[in-house]
Amino acid sequence: MLLIGQTMRMPANLLARTARRLRREGPQAVVHAVIRRVYRIGQRDHSTEPLGGVFAWLAAQRSFVIVQIGAFTGATGNDPLYAFLQRELPKKPHARALLIEPVESSFAGLAEAYAGIQNVSFENVAIADADGEQDFYRLGVDPTAHGKPAWLSQVASLRADRMDLWEDFRPDLRDFWLRHHVVERVRCATLSVVLERNNIAHIDLLQIDAEGNDYEILKTIDFAQLRPRFINYERELLGEDEGACRSMMTAAGYLLLESGKWGEDTLCVAIDQTSRKLRVTLCGEITEQSEPSARGRDLR
Repeated sequence: MLLIGQTMRMPANLLARTARRLRREGPQAVVHAVIRRVYRIGQRDHSTEPLGGVFAWLAAQRSFVIVQIGAFTGATGNDPLYAFLQRELPKKPHARALLIEPVESSFAGLAEAYAGIQNVSFENVAIADADGEQDFYRLGVDPTAHGKPAWLSQVASLRADRMDLWEDFRPDLRDFWLRHHVVERVRCATLSVVLERNNIAHIDLLQIDAEGNDYEILKTIDFAQLRPRFINYERELLGEDEGACRSMMTAAGYLLLESGKWGEDTLCVAIDQTSRKLRVTLCGEITEQSEPSARGRDLR
């Protein structure tokens, strides 16, 4: 009865993701996912999720390095880093944040949002697999002027098929975006080049929101050379690549956890760099039981 009750309260977008997982991975994977979701709802405060545990750990350190790919304008209601960085960076002169945003108008807003904080760096580029210029697809009008939600401006990507990736996207918003989107050339650079340019050799938290291009970015990382302690990326737009991305991160020695309000993101925790105590704090009893036999099995 509990399983039925929790499933019936799932929003439409979560039901659609469940249907896609059923098609890709079969009924057993869906059952495991529902059990884990119900377990979390029953065992911890609904406002608590793994990324919050990461922030608590970072706040306890003398310094940290955070890199955000796809930072948009920073001060939005759904930016996972903005409030934390505004609170913690002024208190930690040795901490650093590198914020990356390719759209010039959004980049200007980003710099303004963090004005006065000395230990923030900015890069006005898109992260890609090669340096140069590429087409970038984004909304060309203010959606709020047309009665549409402000967050629609954040739907921007190097992928021309971005609007095809979100199967359960509202048809009216999809049509609006397709009618009013623009294609512009943006500067691109590899992550390794950007990090070298900013003298960053270690990352504590890598946050990626590249609107479907997250896997392509992760594939460019040589984890033998660069091993972020935590990586949080958006998984709900990866489609058929989600399984390959998950396998790659597990093989690289990361434990994978659902994050975000409805599990739309994946938090990767480097097992060799993160203490067992912290892993248990982030993951709970399920990770404690599964970790010895199969790393990363907590997210299927």
